[in-house]
This record gives sequence, structure tokens and C-alpha cells, in this order.
Amino acid sequence: MDYKKALCLLLKACNLHHLAETPSVKLAISVDGADLFKGRTHVSSGVKIVNEKGVHPVTKQPFIVNNVGDDQIEFIKVQSLELCCIMMIADATDSKDLYEDVLKDFYDWGKQIQCRWIPESENGPKLQPVNGTGNGTMT
Repeated sequence: MDYKKALCLLLKACNLHHLAETPSVKLAISVDGADLFKGRTHVSSGVKIVNEKGVHPVTKQPFIVNNVGDDQIEFIKVQSLELCCIMMIADATDSKDLYEDVLKDFYDWGKQIQCRWIPESENGPKLQPVNGTGNGTMT
């Protein structure tokens, strides 16, 4: 998978692509797993939008709004899973080997985008390092 292309599409869908050109966009690298059926599991890894300046990728409603006439900020009720972009799914049991072998490239890329900018390409402008976090679940 082209992680940069997927990230640029996700940022654009959440109206964060211009913010990503500054060092202030916030993302989380996420992982989650579940049983598929008896004896079979999967593990999904991806990017989760945790930036309050974004918009819902489908409804285009902002994640937070100021109440009219008040200085209070109200968070829009959005399911956490609606803000995740799965980048990799492994049909495997959650294990140390899975993270060290199969998911290693994805997690190395996740660490890289927190430390270095992503160069300009046909997929979009140069992106500054993201304000990233780790997250144990995509739901």
C-alpha cells in the first residue's frame, strides 16, 4: 500500500490537508483485532484522525463547534471508528511476530512521519511531521 497516498486522501477527506503543511496536524497510529470466526482472527492497523480541527469525512460536519452566543466548545458525537483509515489487515493471530515481521513496515512509516516531513509528490504537497500518538484500538 502507498501509505503517503492513503494519508493524503484521508487528510483531504477530513479537510486537514492544508493543516498538514504546518507541524500541527494530529493523528494516531492504531491497531485493533477481532475474532472472524472460530479459530480465526484478524489484526488491523491504520491511521486515526484525532485532530479537533477536522471534519467528518462523509458528512463534512466539523468535529467541534462553538455554541452560538456562548464561548463553550461542543464536540460532535462521532463514533471513533468512523475516523479510522485501515492501512493493513493481517489474517493472523495477534502476536509479537506479527508486529515484528508483517506490520513492521507500517509501524516504521508511522514513526517516520512523526520525525520527518513527507516530501511533495503527485499525491500532494510536502507534509510536516505529524503530532502523532499510539493508540491501542481503532474502535
